[in-house]
Amino acid sequence: GGAAGSVRAVVAHAGRAHLAVLGPGECGVLTQVYVTCVRQVHKLREATAEGSQRQRNVPLVEEHRIAFPVFYIFGFFWNLLVILVQLALWQHRGWQLWKSLPFSLLLQAQVTRRAYECLCVHKYSPNYVSLFQFVAGVSYYGAASFDVMELLASPELDVFSGSWLSLVGALGLFLYCSYVQHQTHRALADLRKGSAGVHEYFIPAGGWFTYLSSPHYTAEILSYAALVWLTNGQVVSIWLSMMFVALNISHSALRTHEWYKGKFKDYPRGRRAVIPFVL
Repeated sequence: GGAAGSVRAVVAHAGRAHLAVLGPGECGVLTQVYVTCVRQVHKLREATAEGSQRQRNVPLVEEHRIAFPVFYIFGFFWNLLVILVQLALWQHRGWQLWKSLPFSLLLQAQVTRRAYECLCVHKYSPNYVSLFQFVAGVSYYGAASFDVMELLASPELDVFSGSWLSLVGALGLFLYCSYVQHQTHRALADLRKGSAGVHEYFIPAGGWFTYLSSPHYTAEILSYAALVWLTNGQVVSIWLSMMFVALNISHSALRTHEWYKGKFKDYPRGRRAVIPFVL
């Protein structure tokens, strides 16, 4: 309890200090820390995967075309249940819905769009997820919905206290990144249309692909950063959700980037995995 309170106090202080307007020096340090963490996680996961493959002890439970829809369909119904529970109990418990409901609705929009894309847009490669990845994916979307409990259980949190310009900026960033991610998924799916088979690959181009191999991953990270910004940077659980997403899909972005470079000899040299000009 005391440790959690101390962490919450530190994060709340950071929020009041307006981390969204950090100077160039601080932003550079944070970027370097993030890049270092991503590279270390990437090396560790690659080494673990190679060792497991040699020992042939990794249970591959399901194809991407089934596993990913399961993640987001579960997230859709689970988060919807959390929203309904908030609406049903707020009068009895005195919950401040104006704090929790905006986050829940944006998360609902995210998982709804992703479920639709998984079912109706994506053209999947014949890849599998491990049992650990499957359990981690379902667990994450179960836990993320409960980020609102910190908002409901901590009336002292002064979320959504920024200027209207800041709130509009955070919401605008979330909506824009959602749009970019959706358009990127459509562009990747369109590369498969009219091809001889689903195993044929092409180099994507245009838009954020000019600078990045996986702009949909970058857009998703920024979507979660927008949620941190929207809640004034004061909710520890939302920070943790963003960091989990950022490290996990940055690793996927690096793997995709390395695959592109190995697959295509003429792959653009200036293109990066997840951060333009940096990583």
